[in-house]
Amino acid sequence: MKTFRVISMALFAIIMCLNFTCCSKDDTLTDNEIITKSKKLIGMKETEGDNTYIWEFSYDSEGKLSSVIYSFDMYGGSDRDQQVTRFTWNSFTITAESDYQTRTYTLDNNLVKTIRSDKETDWSNAQFSYNSSNQLLVADNGTYSNKYTWENDEISKIKSNDSYSNIIYSGKTCKGYFPLYNYYDDIFYAHPELIGLRNSQLPEREFYKYKDSQREFEYSYIFDQDGYVESCTIVRTEKNLSNNSNTSTTIFTFKWE
Repeated sequence: MKTFRVISMALFAIIMCLNFTCCSKDDTLTDNEIITKSKKLIGMKETEGDNTYIWEFSYDSEGKLSSVIYSFDMYGGSDRDQQVTRFTWNSFTITAESDYQTRTYTLDNNLVKTIRSDKETDWSNAQFSYNSSNQLLVADNGTYSNKYTWENDEISKIKSNDSYSNIIYSGKTCKGYFPLYNYYDDIFYAHPELIGLRNSQLPEREFYKYKDSQREFEYSYIFDQDGYVESCTIVRTEKNLSNNSNTSTTIFTFKWE
């Protein structure tokens, strides 16, 4: 599950889109009804150079994530693998089981408060806190933490141990939500509301600063006929103190149903 989200904090930016359909929240519906009536994310693909990562999401009759099939094909096919994770939902916990590890998510007020795993990975043992609007404020894994600043339901800044991001918005929104705000765990691509990251606000650009380097991310989008994000192209420009720079491109595509 090492993806573009591990490359940087920059999974938080988008748009300058063509053929875009804006969406507004129907105030006559509750948040749960809006989630239920929305399309579900059933597939996601990430391509960067010769590397490809694919997620396939399945849901039960109640619309809860039941399994994720994650596969990757790296270095032109020289490194390939596939992993299946199955989820069991209870009143106050969710359990994720794969051949590699077992994770347990504890819930409070329908929000994930902790993740505990029998294997050590980046966010296998973490805790989360939220503001009064159920938006993520702090994600902490014991040695590393991300702190979020929200303004007008937009993430304006992310402060980490040794880096920070400033995010610029265009005023656009999408139908449903933008999946790439998450980079903590695959379950949150399908259920970002569990971690306070279900957000339809679309940033335009992000400026990311880390020690002796800085990165700028620009995003462009294609939307389906209902206004859901169908694909986004992320162009990253990185500069260091020697004023050297390089540019890379990552493309994400999404399937909604």
